[in-house]
Formats: sequence, structure tokens, C-alpha cells
Amino acid sequence: MATFHPSIMGSDEAYDCEYQIVTACGGDYRRYLIDNRILERSEFEKSFEKVIHLLDLRDPVACQVLGVIAMKTGSHLPDHYKKLILKYSRLKYDRTIWK
Repeated sequence: MATFHPSIMGSDEAYDCEYQIVTACGGDYRRYLIDNRILERSEFEKSFEKVIHLLDLRDPVACQVLGVIAMKTGSHLPDHYKKLILKYSRLKYDRTIWK
């Protein structure tokens, strides 16, 4: 997998996670890439348990992408997942990705 930009969405792995999340919510990923507002808060929150089971939440990138999509949709997350996203958003985890 290629990492091409020092941002959360700067790798193939991040886009793969985003694809999994969007399709799990019933969205069309091609349309989502054109306008990410098509994934609405209600769809994301309704599909949240399905999304959680698809992702490897021990992977910092998966947790960061989950956080990005939660922010884009304005969704409410359980505190456990908020803490997990914040944990994996620390610089020490980014350094392991860029090695």
C-alpha cells in the first residue's frame, strides 16, 4: 500500500477503509468521492455497528478514518470509540505508518 501524503487520508489504506465505511452505510463510493455530503449522519449512525465489525480497530489508520468520517457527518460516537480515535491520532502512531 502506498502512502502519498502526510494526512489522514494520504494513503491507499485510508481510502480502502473509507470505501468499506461508505459501502457499509449503503453509499455509492464513486458518488461519495464527488460529493462526500451524500453520506448523512443518520445513515452513518444507523450502520455504525456494521462499520465497527468491518474495521480492524487495532489499526491506527482505520481509527483515524473512522474519526474523519464521524466529523464529516457530524455523528455522535460512543465515548469508547472517541477515546480510541484520539489514542491512534497521536504522533507516535503516525511515525509508525511513515517508516
